[in-house]
Amino acid sequence: WGSTPSLMASPPPSAVEHATSQKARKARRAARKAKILTIAGTVNGVIVAGLFNPWDRALYLSVKDHRAFLHVANWRHPYQGFGSAVVQRTIAQGLWFPINDVFKDLVVGDQPGPATALQCFVAGNAAGAVNGFFLNCIAAVKYRGWCEPVPRPFFTVARSMYRDAGSVSPFFRGVFPTITRDVVFGGTFAITKYLLDEVLFVVPAQGDGSKRHPLMGSMTSSMVAGAISTVFSAPFNYARNMQYATEPGLRSHSSWRLVSELFQQAAAEPRPYKFLQERLRVGWGTARVAVGMAVGWEIYERVKALCERTL
Repeated sequence: WGSTPSLMASPPPSAVEHATSQKARKARRAARKAKILTIAGTVNGVIVAGLFNPWDRALYLSVKDHRAFLHVANWRHPYQGFGSAVVQRTIAQGLWFPINDVFKDLVVGDQPGPATALQCFVAGNAAGAVNGFFLNCIAAVKYRGWCEPVPRPFFTVARSMYRDAGSVSPFFRGVFPTITRDVVFGGTFAITKYLLDEVLFVVPAQGDGSKRHPLMGSMTSSMVAGAISTVFSAPFNYARNMQYATEPGLRSHSSWRLVSELFQQAAAEPRPYKFLQERLRVGWGTARVAVGMAVGWEIYERVKALCERTL
C-alpha cells in the first residue's frame, strides 16, 4: 500500500538553514555588543576612579567629620582606599552606562528613530536602581576604608566589618538611600541631557540630514545634567554617607530620619540655605559629579565608538 504522506510537510532545508543563520547572526551581534559595552564601561571606570579618588575621599571626610572640604586633613592620604574605590568605580561605570544603553534599547524596541525623552527617563531610572543595588556592598567597604587611620586592603576591611558586627548587616547599610539616590540621579540625568542635547547642543550633519553633537556641547550638557541631578539626589546621598559612617556594631538611623533631622536643623539656622549647602556639599559635590559625568560620558562614548569600528 505505500506510506501515507504527512499532513504537515517539513519546511524545506533552505528555510531551516535561513532561520538558523539569522539566529546565529543575532547571537553574534548580541555578544559583540555586550563585549563593546563591557570594554567601554571598564576603561571609563578605571580612568574616572584614578582621576577622582582624592576628590571623592575629601568630600566624604568633610561630611563625616563636619569640616571644610579644602581642610588639609581631608587630603593627607588622597589614594587611601583606592583599591576598593577602583573596584567600585570601575563596576559603577561599567554598569550604569551600559545598563542605561540596554534599558534604552528595551524601551525603544522596534520603534524607528532615536529614543524619546520619556524613554530616556525610564531607562535612566532603571539603570540607577540596578546600579545602586549591586554597588552598595562595595561602596560600604570603600567608605569604611576611608575612615581607617592606617590604609588597609579592601578584603581586610571587609573581614573586619563582618567580624566586628558578627553579621553581614554593615554591607547592606545605606542600600535604600543608595538606590533612591541613583534612581533620582539616573532619571534626572538622562532626561536633562537628552533635552539639552536635542534643544541646545545639536547641529545638523552635512548631507544626510542627520544630527550630531559637538564635543563641547555634549560635555556641557553632561555637566549641567550632572549638576541638576546632584542637587535633586543630594539629601539621599547625605543619608547614605551618614549610614556608611556608623560603626559596624551600632544601629544606623533610617534615611528618612536623617533627612528629616537635617531639614529640621536647617530650619533652626539663621541661614538655612547656607547650612544645607554646606552639609549636602552641593558646591563641591555638585562640581565633582558634573565634571565626573562629563568626563565619564565622553570616555565611554568614544571608547564604544572605537570598539564598534575595530571589533
